[in-house]
Amino acid sequence: MTHRNHLPIRLLAIATTAMLAAEARANLIANGDFSNGNTGFTSQYSYNTNNFNFNGPELAEGAYAVVTKPSDVHFAWGSYFDHTSGNSSGKYFVANASSDTTKTVWQSSAISVSQPNTAYRFEAWISKIYEFESNPPVLSFQIGDGTTWTNMGNTASLGSTSPGSWLFT
Repeated sequence: MTHRNHLPIRLLAIATTAMLAAEARANLIANGDFSNGNTGFTSQYSYNTNNFNFNGPELAEGAYAVVTKPSDVHFAWGSYFDHTSGNSSGKYFVANASSDTTKTVWQSSAISVSQPNTAYRFEAWISKIYEFESNPPVLSFQIGDGTTWTNMGNTASLGSTSPGSWLFT
């Protein structure tokens, strides 16, 4: 049973390609900066363990990877780094969305908060990774108990942003 002070956060992608990177502040989300790779969160997407090369494979639809730059997993995606480090030491989560928009792209483990009745802020940096996207990423963040979910703020759309431009949510 999930207690009120231990709730997960999840991300739903309503379109195609996007990436997520954490802010370098006190972070209550396990591996929220993705520095430990594919740990501390779950996904209904498939984890890609392959490194891309020009002979394949590319990141398939409905798959994700933790990378230093999007071109690590798809030749047509950008070659820019995490917004916090600006170099290859930073990692972030990259997903190629599924046509099934009910799948959870990323979900944190339960977050323990120490002060009841205190406001906590969820922040993320997101970016579009493909220049010629005909169906630009639209992302929503939700908080819940694993069964019931509530939207957190507005849905983020990356339709008018340029690849590699980080949007603070």
